[in-house]
Amino acid sequence: MPDSAKKMDFRKILAESLLLGILFLGQVMCYPIGAPASSCSSMIPNHGVSASNTPAPYTITTSKNTYMPNEEITVTLQANSGVYFKGFLIQPRRNSSISEPNTFGTLTGDSLTQSPCTATSQAALSHINNSLKTTINVTWKAPADSVETVVFIATLVQTKDIFWVNVQSQVVTPLFLDPACGKTKGCFYGSTFLVTWADRGGNSIDFEMKASIPEPDNYWISLGFSSDKKMGDDSVADCSLQSGAVKTYSSYNPGRSNEPLDNNIYGINGTNGRLANGVLSCSFSRARTVADVATASRKKRAAVSAATFFDLNQDWYLLFAQGRGPAASKIQHTIPPAISNDKVNLQSVSVLAAPDSPTGVDLAKVHGSLMIVAWIFLASIGTVMARFYKPVWPESKLCREKVWFQIHRACMVLVLFLVAAGFIVIFVDVRSYSATGGWTDIQKAHPILGIIIMALTLINPVMALFRPHPDAPSRKVFNIAHFAVGIVAFVLAIINIFIGVDVEKLSTNVVNILWAYVGWFIFIVIVLEQDFIQSRKDKGSNSYELNDLPEKEQSVGSSSIIHKLKPGIIAVHAVIVLGLTIAMLVLINLSSEEE
Repeated sequence: MPDSAKKMDFRKILAESLLLGILFLGQVMCYPIGAPASSCSSMIPNHGVSASNTPAPYTITTSKNTYMPNEEITVTLQANSGVYFKGFLIQPRRNSSISEPNTFGTLTGDSLTQSPCTATSQAALSHINNSLKTTINVTWKAPADSVETVVFIATLVQTKDIFWVNVQSQVVTPLFLDPACGKTKGCFYGSTFLVTWADRGGNSIDFEMKASIPEPDNYWISLGFSSDKKMGDDSVADCSLQSGAVKTYSSYNPGRSNEPLDNNIYGINGTNGRLANGVLSCSFSRARTVADVATASRKKRAAVSAATFFDLNQDWYLLFAQGRGPAASKIQHTIPPAISNDKVNLQSVSVLAAPDSPTGVDLAKVHGSLMIVAWIFLASIGTVMARFYKPVWPESKLCREKVWFQIHRACMVLVLFLVAAGFIVIFVDVRSYSATGGWTDIQKAHPILGIIIMALTLINPVMALFRPHPDAPSRKVFNIAHFAVGIVAFVLAIINIFIGVDVEKLSTNVVNILWAYVGWFIFIVIVLEQDFIQSRKDKGSNSYELNDLPEKEQSVGSSSIIHKLKPGIIAVHAVIVLGLTIAMLVLINLSSEEE
């Protein structure tokens, strides 16, 4: 073949290859460095083909379905399993005018995103390359001074010819809808709720509650008026969503439970409510005061009286809670209740933000649980072992020490660690020496006793490190001091647990279990003390020492039936105090969630 013909064939092949390459790149690149500015209004890429009319294999989700001014929400573009996308364009638009190009709020992303729109009124983000993607996270920030319901819309591109437009998220609804907050209305708000009030004069105050809820029905939101920051002795207004209808009730918290008033709509008028876009709204007028019409009943029956239907002319802490079930039989909080930092004057137009609760952990419960495990369970076993079990298992050793001593030491070391942990936890919770607002004089003794108990709990093991030799004259003084410090700490701790139950306004069931524990412990001490006294009479033994002594000085038990039963008695004692401990922990950490 002539050279000229070869050159012509080569040129033809090269031209065809270049043409195929251009066509191929056109198919796969499709604006590989981001959507063009011309797409910011229509959201349609200029690919020369129509968008796919099949269901999009992508979803847009938001970290929340409600927002407050200036709040940031994470928006996620997610491909279905086995699917990808190369390009995208996302915008936040007003739900009321979703087809209009003006967006709402601002969007920010990572280094793999960019804003293709030049108009300042168009917030948008797009890709910077055509790599295969399955997930993109961007951050939307709400405006500070205006509110709208928002929908995020997106265009997602697989290839030049395959793309979807108008993929939409759920509606994101503002909670802080009322511009009258701080002007003609007072407001108490958190990240998922808003409470407003307006004093219209006369014998009523207008309230409105809004909250983002996870259920489509059978749900309640409540506003409590309290003299302190704890649930218990609170007047409550309830909004309940039942079978699609919103109803309002008056109720009362006698403790860690909620009871409707015997006239459960007393003092409530003008109820309006609805559920829209996952937000339960409820407005009502609540009587400011009520004269006593029945004797107050704070334990059995919530009768209408000034003791259960509080005077709103006074200042109160506000408690906002929500949960499942009808108002007449609430099940439990779905999130920790929000409590105002200060008492609120409901004749004012103050605006209060709910304190942050990042973990949702009730540190007061953690504190109480640690103290109950330490003193009710561990100390109950450790003190009994030290006092009454030296003569038991006289020839047995555990890690080169007598069995009773190792059990005693293990229990009391754990008591020290748990008490110290509980001590630190409660200081972290109240962020000061004590939060005693609204406490009685007896309740105010709780932190004082706590500090004394912590000091005694620390002193006793330090004393043990410096105990004299068994033959030293000062050994008897040490034994008495060690015993006295331990017993004083133990008795004060049980008393302080009773006070703590009163401070936390726990149910009477917890108090009853505490009394059952006290009764059992006194019983077991009386029983074992009889054997202890008999043993000393029979043998004249020295029951103080830990190490081996001459035979005549070793701890020796009596011949009584109690002594023979001691191994079984300590086992029964351990099981009973463990059961009582578990019962109290369950009541504190589970039952206390009910309102």
